[in-house]
Amino acid sequence: MFNFSSGIFSPTILSASPKKPLSDGSEREAHPRPRAGVCSGPHPLALAREQAGLALVTVVLIVSLLAVVLVEFAYNSRIQLRMADSFAKQLKAYTIARGGIDAAADLLLFDSRKGQVDFFSAPLESFDFSGGSLPDPTKIEEIWSWAAQGTPFSYPVGDGILAIKISDENGKINLNQVEEVKTRKIAYQLFETIISTSAERGGKVPAEALVDSIREWTDGDLETGTDSQGAEADFYLGLTPSYSSKEGALDSLSELRLIGGFTPQLYAALMEGAGPEARKIDALGSPLVTVFPQQSSGGKININTAPALVLESLHESFTPGWAQEIIDYRKDKPFRSITDFLSQFVPDSQTRLDLQNLIAVKSDVFSISSTGVVGDLAITIKTVITRIPSENRVGLLYFRVEG
Repeated sequence: MFNFSSGIFSPTILSASPKKPLSDGSEREAHPRPRAGVCSGPHPLALAREQAGLALVTVVLIVSLLAVVLVEFAYNSRIQLRMADSFAKQLKAYTIARGGIDAAADLLLFDSRKGQVDFFSAPLESFDFSGGSLPDPTKIEEIWSWAAQGTPFSYPVGDGILAIKISDENGKINLNQVEEVKTRKIAYQLFETIISTSAERGGKVPAEALVDSIREWTDGDLETGTDSQGAEADFYLGLTPSYSSKEGALDSLSELRLIGGFTPQLYAALMEGAGPEARKIDALGSPLVTVFPQQSSGGKININTAPALVLESLHESFTPGWAQEIIDYRKDKPFRSITDFLSQFVPDSQTRLDLQNLIAVKSDVFSISSTGVVGDLAITIKTVITRIPSENRVGLLYFRVEG
């Protein structure tokens, strides 16, 4: 190169980098130049690949989390929809069943204003519905009994079905009234018949002991010894597990399973019926016995609605054939008065006197079973009502929702 300042051509060596003295006297470049083919840090392409991998992992994690959240959301949504659908069906079924209870109560109250006799009218199957409409209820006697014979009375309601069953509780033996001598004798006859006709189901407990066990359970103040053959308080305290006798009125027939002597076989016979009453449909379960009303006295048995076994139990002289004759007779001509019945079927004067305060031709207490069905869901309401015509209303004795 030329040194223009001096005009003299002289070579000038340009240092690539100033040198820095070291402690040992040698020198090194302050900023050493990288050698060809050697990098001082990560290669840009490697950095790019690493960043791309991290991004991919992050995306996969986010997508996975979103998938889990979406699956959980979809599952919960399906559960909520099913719960909402089930609740809607349950509400509809309950409303239908509750409406059935009100309709049956109104029907029974309407019937009480029409006459002083309660009986089974011609069954529903005997009427002609080819015209597509129901007969005028004001022109049919005891229309309530349509729901008391055979299968429950069913009727479509919207997208559901209503099924109603009505039972006359005054046509049964009231076990809450066995403290009365007259009812005690009837209950004894019933238990004796069930035990004798189905020994394998009734067990070996004497009928009198069964009646006394009910008395001990509901009263608890009976004298021991010859006066009572039933299970007393000490019997229950000696069981495992032990429990106390109730000393109060029976609230339901299921309590019989707690009372000494009532084996599962005997309980099943009472609930299902025996003989002509076997497997008869009943609103509360038993066509033979009841616990309503829960008063301890004053009950009478309606001879127009009592089943054959109850009729047979009215007196020790009555036979199954005699009871069947009554049932056949009342199908066409129900008894309009007690005198009508006694004159037709009870020739003995003493037996007539025995039955005077024991039987009736009108009923006040009825059990109602109303079932509402919507789709695959059913709700059943069981009630027991007593008619109070003087106040144009019914009284509620029992209410239970099932399903």
